[in-house]
Amino acid sequence: MLSCCGICVPGAVNAVRSPQPPEAQPKITQVSFTDVMQSAYREPDSITHYGPSPLQQAFYWASVQPRRATVIFVHGGCWLNSFDVQHAKPLATALSAQGYDTWAIEYRRTGDSGGGWPGSRDDVIQAVDHLLPHVITSPVILMGHSAGGHLALLAASHHHQAVSAVIGLAAITNVSRYAAGDNSCQQATTQFMGGTPEALPTDYQQADVNRNTPHRRTVLLHGESDLLVPVAQAELSPAQRVLLPDVGHFDWIHPDSLAFQTLLSALKKVQS
Repeated sequence: MLSCCGICVPGAVNAVRSPQPPEAQPKITQVSFTDVMQSAYREPDSITHYGPSPLQQAFYWASVQPRRATVIFVHGGCWLNSFDVQHAKPLATALSAQGYDTWAIEYRRTGDSGGGWPGSRDDVIQAVDHLLPHVITSPVILMGHSAGGHLALLAASHHHQAVSAVIGLAAITNVSRYAAGDNSCQQATTQFMGGTPEALPTDYQQADVNRNTPHRRTVLLHGESDLLVPVAQAELSPAQRVLLPDVGHFDWIHPDSLAFQTLLSALKKVQS
């Protein structure tokens, strides 16, 4: 497990406020979605289909040598089909440059036929099942951002043995609580689920990561200045959580951010 350093909060979840090393000081914080979309990237080396829908695809970036591990990444976007895998390309490019074979999963989302709950979750599980036989480099780390973090955490509970660890970046873990919020992404929750927690208690129980069995090696990275996914969503037992001050929602997927350096550190630690 990641060791607890910095400020540790008592309780089932070890909370770590990550230090800011001097070499990371020039890195940016409070990244916007536009900043992410304007980041440099290279196109994937290959694309594979894991199902019959045109949206059921996985994009592959081969790592540079020496290879460290394989990352299977699930992009976010409030589960909505307004946001696709395109905004994951800068992150995937940067991870491959750091020695990680990287797959970025596209999946059916709210607004797509077959998307929403539980189709989006099932797509991610199916994609991981399809990709595992193609893995060249071990270990395999499942990772997701925001709503994609939610889906990655759920998928990891179905792959306890094949997946070495799961990392949630500003991940949504408690869908029932998240649905009660009033920002744009929170308001999209009932669209994704097909109704409210009161109307669909069984579905919400299945969708809440905290009411399932999380992967034994779960790490949650969260910014304390995240306005889209409140830091309270990083409360998940027995996960290790790492909190960064002055970091917003999109910092984690921008290669020039301070948060990305913390992400690289977390990836190295879960390989040990």
